[in-house]
Amino acid sequence: MTFLEAEFSYAPPVGERELTALNNLHDVYGIRLMKFNQQTNTVKIEYDASRLIKSDIEFMLRNAGIRVQNPTRKAA
Repeated sequence: MTFLEAEFSYAPPVGERELTALNNLHDVYGIRLMKFNQQTNTVKIEYDASRLIKSDIEFMLRNAGIRVQNPTRKAA
């Protein structure tokens, strides 16, 4: 397994519906950890790169209603 961390900036606001959808991402096989920071408008997701790619994560965030801006990726 190769774990990577992707950090995404997003455009606020994020409401209860979006937060609930983000919470459901914990059930996705391959997502290990998610840190949501409303003060900096970022979400960091640690994922298994043998199962998912960064664009998969971005797609899931957008489907959750998060307006992703300027995604970046760091090795974990």
